[in-house]
Amino acid sequence: MAARFALTEAWGTIMMDPPIDDARSPNHSTALGGVNSVRSIAARNERRFPIVLLLFAAPAILALIVVKLNLGPLKVATNYVRGEALAVDAKVKSFGKSLPGQTQEVTFFVTNIGPDPFRIVGCRPDCTCTAPKNLPMSLSPGETKPLHFTVHTDEVKSDARISVTLYTTLATQRQVDLSIIGEVAK
Repeated sequence: MAARFALTEAWGTIMMDPPIDDARSPNHSTALGGVNSVRSIAARNERRFPIVLLLFAAPAILALIVVKLNLGPLKVATNYVRGEALAVDAKVKSFGKSLPGQTQEVTFFVTNIGPDPFRIVGCRPDCTCTAPKNLPMSLSPGETKPLHFTVHTDEVKSDARISVTLYTTLATQRQVDLSIIGEVAK
């Protein structure tokens, strides 16, 4: 029997075999547990198979997007699928261990994975000890730039966790939250 594809609205899946027609079936049985009841159970399981297949195929589809669009790491591809145009190499960076009074630098790499250019117009750190070096900045599609922050350890507690909010001109990503961590010996 040749397989045919039929889209069923009830399940939203693809069936591989034609539906069973009880009137024309040579093994028609009205008794409970007959051949047709077994066939209907098999048909129901066939309808569920594509859903299970999609669950296992989703990572492969995401990997294909990475390769085809040359997006780089999987995190970038995930951002692209979410509709985000700004990708950051890491949401949390560390300046390591430092002594009080030293100045440390932390660098994030930001990438425009969207189709349109945009600007990072500013930022707001939650501590006056942190300042950006190269804002505002413009990013063309596909462009990656370093975003440098200077941390003055005079005002930092021993275990530092500084939150920084970036502000962009993107409609879908007005704010992007980053964190800078480190340890200051007292």
